[in-house]
Parts: sequence; structure tokens; C-alpha cells
Amino acid sequence: MRPATCLLIALLALTGMLVLGRCDGTILNEHVLLSAGDASRNYRVTLTSGETISIELNVTGEGLVELHIFNSSDAPLLDEYDIGTTGLHEPWVVPYNGQFEFVIELTSYSIAYDYQPTVDLVLISSGTGGQPSQESQANNSTLIDENITVTSVNFGGIFYGNLTAGDKVSLAISTNGSSVSLAIFNSTLGLLYDRENFTSLNDQWTAPSNDTFTFWVFNYQGTAQVHFTVQKAGGFDVLPVVIVVIVILIVLMGAFLLVRRRQPSIPPPPPSAPPPPP
Repeated sequence: MRPATCLLIALLALTGMLVLGRCDGTILNEHVLLSAGDASRNYRVTLTSGETISIELNVTGEGLVELHIFNSSDAPLLDEYDIGTTGLHEPWVVPYNGQFEFVIELTSYSIAYDYQPTVDLVLISSGTGGQPSQESQANNSTLIDENITVTSVNFGGIFYGNLTAGDKVSLAISTNGSSVSLAIFNSTLGLLYDRENFTSLNDQWTAPSNDTFTFWVFNYQGTAQVHFTVQKAGGFDVLPVVIVVIVILIVLMGAFLLVRRRQPSIPPPPPSAPPPPP
């Protein structure tokens, strides 16, 4: 086989591996019925640091559920409360290598009234390095995208996002109803961002360290329907450039092989003259 042909085959194989490497993989797909007698389910999954997991939780029927993620030492990494028929769809970045426990359970209110909702929990991994999955439109830039009802009684909505030092995030809140407030903090540095009594917010914030940060939307009085999004500023994704370069090389190599085939072959030299007679 000619070297040029071998190179073309290698380039095609490399392109196929890159495309396959981008495919998302479902690591958990559960369909359960919760009730007062069977109010929670636990699922343990081994994950890799930096892996982005798209969490999809859908609830059918009456009743509210909670979702919690723990690590091996039972430290809470994510807590989502009062999930109803609107469901939950958000990415979560694995903070380190290890086994993690995903827990879905009925709220105490739903247990008291013996509600029996059906819950679908799907976890989809988009791998490491490249940023979520069908929920991550711009290199998995969306950390939070939630529609919530905020009152002074329910303490608002509390969400979590894993960020790296220097990550810039865009904060957007739109409300219908009373004004709300936003606080960002973590367990080590305390309060890092505080904006109070607004009905619309578009701002940017930079993460000071590698950590899990808490985003708390709340108000002091009244009721507000809130749409809250947190998105990481888009970075440069080298993969499209690599793919374009490989495609160009394949096209050039194909053209080179085509030209080589169309070139006329060099005719053999004429036979040498016979020796003169003696």
C-alpha cells in the first residue's frame, strides 16, 4: 500500500475517533414510583473529576420530590427541593474522582398526604475537558436555568455550581411580581456577591477559587415568579479547528492522489541497438 494511501486512511480514522469521543453517554436511566412506604431511592455511580453530568429529573402525578448528591463521606454536593411536574434539567460538574450517591425522595408534605408520583431520573455524561450534553448549548456553559416561585416563606431557591478560579459567569434574573435578591457564597470564603431588591438583573461575576458555590435567590416579602440563569463565559473550543484542519488535509490528500492517477506513465526507454556485425 502506498504511503499516501496509508496517510489518508490514518486521517480518516483520526476524524472518526474525534467524533466518537464527543458522543454523550447515558450512565443512569431510572423510572420509579415513590410512595409513603417507599419514599426514596439511592443510586451509586463512579465518576471522574471534571466530568459533566446532565441531570434530567421528570415528575408525573401529584407530589414533590427532592434530589441530593453525596460523596463517600456523606458530604452534600447538591440539594434540589420541591421538584414537581416542571422537572429539573441542569448540568453538574464532578468535583473529583470517586463514587457518588444520587438520592431522590418524596418531601415530607408529599409523604403526609400519601402522594405517589412517578419519577424519571436520567444522568448523561458528556465526558471531561469539553464542556454538558444536551443541556449545554455553548460548551456546556449553562450552570443554572430555572423557573421558580420565590416567597418570604419558602426561602427562595438555592442552587449550586462547580467553578474554577477565574471562571467568569453571567447572571440573569427576570421576575414577575415582587422584587428579589441574589447572594453567592461558599463554605470557605462566605458571602461573595450580594444584590438586593431588584426585578431584573444582568451582571457578571468571577469565581475566586476552585469550589462549589451556592446561588441563593430570595425575597423579604410578597411572591415572585423568577427565571434565573447562570452561564459560564464561552471559551475557545479547539476541537472545531482541529476537525477543519483534518478535513482540509483529507481534501488535499485526495486531490494529490487524483492528480497522481491522471498523470501519464513514463514510457519505457527504446531497446538498445544491436551490436554491429563482426
